[in-house]
Amino acid sequence: MKITKSQLQQVIREAIEEEMSSFNMAEDVIELLGSKYNIKEEDVPTMLMAMAQSLEDKPESPASPDMEEYESDYRDPPREPLKMGKGRRGPLSGAEMDKLARDI
Repeated sequence: MKITKSQLQQVIREAIEEEMSSFNMAEDVIELLGSKYNIKEEDVPTMLMAMAQSLEDKPESPASPDMEEYESDYRDPPREPLKMGKGRRGPLSGAEMDKLARDI
């Protein structure tokens, strides 16, 4: 597969833009830590490594009772099972599915 010069330039441009955007995000984090938490720029890497280590050391906490209550709030209420005719066995046909969909 041959790559043209313009295609190569485009790939390089995209890679540089991606790297620069992550660099800009890092600058934003450093600025935030400095302004809100009074952390010096040279101390940021050490502080971030300590934070990452503390997060890795913590076991996953079980779901809180509040969260379980919230989860049950958004679930659909139970419905009665679909009734099938006498002697009916097996899956519904396409026409029967369409009829059920219209009735709902």
